[in-house]
Amino acid sequence: MEHMEHMDRLAHPGQRDRSAWSLSLIVLALLALLCPTLHAQPATAGARTPESWLYIEPFEVRHEVLIPFHVLESLLPIARRDAAWLDVDEQDEARDDIADFLGAMAPVEIDGIEVQPVSSRVVFFDRAVTTIVGNPPPARLPVAEVTVGLIHSFGTKGPARRVRVTWSGFGPVLETIRGTAVAGDTMRRHAMSPASPSLEWTARGEIAVPAVRRIPAEGRVVRPADAEAAEIFETLLRNIYRAFDYRAEGDIYDALARSVADDLLTRLYLDIRRGLVLEAEGGATARVESVSVSSGALATPPAEPRAFTYRATWQAAGRIEHWGHVHDRANTYTAEFTVGVRDASWKLTSMRVLRHERNETGLRVRDLTGGSGS
Repeated sequence: MEHMEHMDRLAHPGQRDRSAWSLSLIVLALLALLCPTLHAQPATAGARTPESWLYIEPFEVRHEVLIPFHVLESLLPIARRDAAWLDVDEQDEARDDIADFLGAMAPVEIDGIEVQPVSSRVVFFDRAVTTIVGNPPPARLPVAEVTVGLIHSFGTKGPARRVRVTWSGFGPVLETIRGTAVAGDTMRRHAMSPASPSLEWTARGEIAVPAVRRIPAEGRVVRPADAEAAEIFETLLRNIYRAFDYRAEGDIYDALARSVADDLLTRLYLDIRRGLVLEAEGGATARVESVSVSSGALATPPAEPRAFTYRATWQAAGRIEHWGHVHDRANTYTAEFTVGVRDASWKLTSMRVLRHERNETGLRVRDLTGGSGS
C-alpha cells in the first residue's frame, strides 16, 4: 500500500497573481531610482555576468541563479544601515523578497505549464565563484563582493519533457544572462538577452525512470543457493538507493517499502539518508550515481526457513551540484542483512552495519566546454 500519493507539480501552494507581480517589478524599479538611501550602490561593485541554471532530474527540476548584488539591487532595493556592508539580519530580512522577486522575474514552465516552487533558498557569498557552496556560514559581508545565490525547486510526478525559464528586467545593468541547462550527461548553454530571453531544454527520445522492482517469492520453501542469494541481495540493495531518486519523503518511503520490511523501514531510511546528506550544501541529499558491490557471501542462516543472511561490502557514489559546482561523495559500507519473505516478496528484514567510511572528493567546477550552445 502506498504511504503517500505522488506530489502534483501543478498544485503547489502559494500560487501568486502574476499581474500583481508585474506591477511590483515596475514599482520596485521606480523605487530604486527615487530612493538612493535604500540602495547606495558601490562604485567598486563587481561586473560578473549573472547566471541561470536549470537542473532536470527524474522527479525534480531546479532553477538556480547567481547574480551580483549590485545587479540585483538595481532592480530590487534592499534596505541596509551601511551602504558598504550587508549585515546578517539584513540578509535574513531580504531573503523572502529576493526569492519572490526573482521567481516573478524568471518564471519556470514545465511541459508548457508555469509552476511554483515547492521550496526556495537564498544565500549570500563574499567569495570567488570557484569556492561557492550551498551553505556558507552567516557573516557580515562587504557589498562590493557579494553574489546572491537562489535555488528554486519544483517537484514533478515523473520525468519532464520540456523545461523553460524566461527572464525579464533587462536594461543597462542587466544586459545578458549566461544560461545552462543540465540533464544527466547532457548540457545546453544559451546567452539570454532582451532579443532571446529564454533558456529551454527539451528531452530527446525516451527518458530513463529509476526502476524499483519487487522480487516475487511466491511458493518459496527453501533458502536460495549462493548465486541466487547474491542476485536477490544486490537487486534489493540497488532498489534502496534508487528509492532516493525521489525527492518527496513519502515517495521515498513508498519505494523503499517494496524492498524493506515495515519494522526496518524507518531505521534504514535514516541510515542511508544520513550517508547522503552534505551539510556544506545546506543539508541537501546527494543523488546516487552508482552502487557497486565489491564482496558478498552467505553467512550463518537465521532460524526462519525461507530467510537467509548475507554479508556484503559495497560503495555508493553520490553527487550534489549547485550553480555548476559539483560536490562528490562516496560511502563504503560493510553490513550483514537478513533477507526474508514478506507479502510474497523478498525483502530486507534486519541490518547490522559493521563498517562505514565516507570519502569526500572535494568541490569541482563543471566543465562548460562540452554540450550544445547558442
